[in-house]
Amino acid sequence: MKNKFISSIILVLMFFVFILPSINAAKLGNYEVSIYLDSPNSTHIVENWYIEYNYLNLRDLDNFKTSIMEASLDPTELVAIDPNLKPHIYISQPPVFSIKFDDIKNLVTLDYTINDLVLINYFENKDEILWQFNSNLLSQFVINDLYSIPKESSITIWFYDPLTIDDPAPGIVESNKLYLSGFTSNQIKILALEMKPPEPSFIFGNMFKDMGQKGLYNYLIIIIILIIVMFIFRKKLRSKFKRFVISKSVIEPRKVKKDFFEDEIIEE
Repeated sequence: MKNKFISSIILVLMFFVFILPSINAAKLGNYEVSIYLDSPNSTHIVENWYIEYNYLNLRDLDNFKTSIMEASLDPTELVAIDPNLKPHIYISQPPVFSIKFDDIKNLVTLDYTINDLVLINYFENKDEILWQFNSNLLSQFVINDLYSIPKESSITIWFYDPLTIDDPAPGIVESNKLYLSGFTSNQIKILALEMKPPEPSFIFGNMFKDMGQKGLYNYLIIIIILIIVMFIFRKKLRSKFKRFVISKSVIEPRKVKKDFFEDEIIEE
C-alpha cells in the first residue's frame, strides 16, 4: 500500500515536471506596439511582446529564449518557434528587424523601420492637408474580418509635428499620440490635420522661395552676367545717365540778386 502511494506521488510529480510544461510551453502573449511616424512614407516601429510560460518550470522560458537566439533572425525558423516572432506593421515587403530580450519584464522586442505609404492624402487645399492613416498597416491584427486588439494589449501611434489628430475612431488622444486598446471594429479611420505655412505676400518672399526651388546657382549666374554687361558698357551708361540728368535739370536765375537790384532802384 505504501509503495502504491509513493508511486502515485512520483507520477503526479512527473506530470507537473514533464507533461504540464509541454502543454503550457512558452509563447508570446500580450503586446504593446508603438508606431512612430516620421513622414507620410516612413515610420519606426517597436513591438514589445510579453512571454507567457509555466512558472513551475523556468527551464521552459530559458529554452524559448535559447531557441530564438539560435534562429539567428531567420524568419522561417522564428515563425516556427512562435507565429508572432515577425514584424506585424508593413504593407509590401517584410522589413529587416532586430530582436532584444528584457529578462526583468520577460518580453521580446522587435525593432524595425518601414518605407511604406503610412499616411494617405485624404484632402488638400491651399491652407491645409488632411492625412488618413493607412489602416492596411494593421492588417496583421484582423481576426475574422475585424480589427481586434485585446484589453491587455495596445497599439500607440505617435504623429510628428505639426500634425494634429482630427477624428480618431476608435482610440484615446493624448497630445500627439493615439492609443488603441480593447476594441473590435470592421474599420479604423484615423485622420490628422497639417496646416501649411502662409505664402509670402511680397516679391522678395517669392524670390527667395523660387531660389530654394531652382537653386542659388542660377541667380549667381544672372548676377555675374549683369555685372559683366555693366562693366563693358560702363562709359555709354555713364554718358547716357549724365545727359539724362542735364536734360531734366532746369537752371533758374537767382531771385535774391534780382530783389537786391529792385530795392536799389526804389530807394533812388
